[in-house]
Amino acid sequence: MSLLTSELTLASPGLLQGSHLLVVDDDPGIANLISTVLDREGVRATFASSAEQAQEMLASPGCKDVAAILLDVNLSGRKTGWDLLEELRRSGDETPVLFISAFHTLEERCRGFELGADDYIAKPFHMSEMIARITAVLRRSRSLPILERGPLRLDLIRRTVTLDGREVLLSQREFELLRVLMSSEEEVLSRQDILSEIWGLNSPVTTNVVEVQIGRLRKKIGASRIQTVVGQGYRLQA
Repeated sequence: MSLLTSELTLASPGLLQGSHLLVVDDDPGIANLISTVLDREGVRATFASSAEQAQEMLASPGCKDVAAILLDVNLSGRKTGWDLLEELRRSGDETPVLFISAFHTLEERCRGFELGADDYIAKPFHMSEMIARITAVLRRSRSLPILERGPLRLDLIRRTVTLDGREVLLSQREFELLRVLMSSEEEVLSRQDILSEIWGLNSPVTTNVVEVQIGRLRKKIGASRIQTVVGQGYRLQA
């Protein structure tokens, strides 16, 4: 892993300072290195070496304020990082998760995004890259408060969606997809536009994933609310 002295300067003190991150990695060397950098950024870090330990910590009062999770795939214990993320999302926990792993083939990165990861950092990496990616994920998760389109109301702070006053339970990707569609008003968004906005410009995820997420979102908010514009993309109906 590359760690340069120049990388230890504050990257975005207003956003990172005071944040609480959970780092799940069973390599003591990497954990100590990450701890040193996060400490210099004013970030409070809690560490777990297994998925089971991380779940216990997340259920405790001391981790109720965790802003993001840095998660390795290969962990000690019976569960992998994949298992932990899948269980978190299934339980409705939408805490941002960034995978930090040596397992970074195209298939593995796609699997991470499909399970609901917010970013995927390949080992070895520069610490400046890690800080920049954490900052970007936190910025997205703390953006503008409320969007409304007709009977749909999306609260970006509480991460809730209501339709005609009734709460609609969405996965993190479904929530982000709805946010993008609502933010664009009646502009038609191509599959590539949506892919770049939610998964990032360099994401290995294909546009087929966008179609799958559109289908899932339609089932929850009504198929007629998302219009398919043939040959162009999608837009949200008023």
